[in-house]
Amino acid sequence: MTLSPTDRMGQASGFRSVHTRIVSSAPGESYELVVQSIVSQLAKRAGVETTRLEHDVSVIGKATANQIDVLWDFTDASGEARRVVFEARDFKNPIKQSSLHAFRSVVDDIQAEDRPVDGVMITTTGYQRGAKRIAETYGLLVLELRPPTAADLADRLEAIVITMNPIVPVVNDVAMEVVEILDADAMANRDPWGSHEIQRQGSEEPIPLQRILTDGELGTFEVPRAPHAIQRVFDPPALLLLNHQPAARLHAIKATVGSSAAPPVTVTVGGLKSVAWMLRDAISGARLWFGERGQIWSTDS
Repeated sequence: MTLSPTDRMGQASGFRSVHTRIVSSAPGESYELVVQSIVSQLAKRAGVETTRLEHDVSVIGKATANQIDVLWDFTDASGEARRVVFEARDFKNPIKQSSLHAFRSVVDDIQAEDRPVDGVMITTTGYQRGAKRIAETYGLLVLELRPPTAADLADRLEAIVITMNPIVPVVNDVAMEVVEILDADAMANRDPWGSHEIQRQGSEEPIPLQRILTDGELGTFEVPRAPHAIQRVFDPPALLLLNHQPAARLHAIKATVGSSAAPPVTVTVGGLKSVAWMLRDAISGARLWFGERGQIWSTDS
């Protein structure tokens, strides 16, 4: 089974953002390890059984030994053994045609009848036109992996900002008209901040006391309602629950109820504002964006 570049980019949607702090004296090794970290996240979400995932591996081919930056062996859903080899290039200039030819020769050299091999080149800087042509001709996947630039984010929705103006219920001077006390200790020592619920006769589910008192009494977001006297009458008497335990039967409750405006609350929902990495298919232009907290977005370009 041979995966097309589109299929393999779709599989890559299992990636998560990677935060790797690596200290290394070997040029390019840090980037190779970042690529390995991303591949390991893909492996966990690809619906396959990984049998080997290693960095800096020597693979004996038909003609010579080949150094592989990241090697991933797995068994796919049909039980077929597969291998994907990754070449990581942390370069300043776009990858040339000669580099793709050299990588293609490595992929060809390590092909095996019992384990088809796919090649993926990943770089920070993109590819020259001839390099893309080689990739398309020989079925190599060519990707860019790097933190996004201002140009990458231009004209994109970076964040959705929602500002809410909440209102806060105000409940004071609660007085209960008790018909029967069921738990004298609970009534004498009840915590005003504890769980108070009302269960009407014939109702299976209790209702929080604050909801009983505030329903219809708070006004609107634009016009909070000033504190005012209210009364709730229960006929037949309702059960008062304190911390979910029966404490008394009530005929009525009186209170002073109103609302006040709270400071505005601003929430940022999704968006590309905190993107840590961008993975781009150099042929199709499809992109995956990885947020600093593990969020993932995909776009067609």
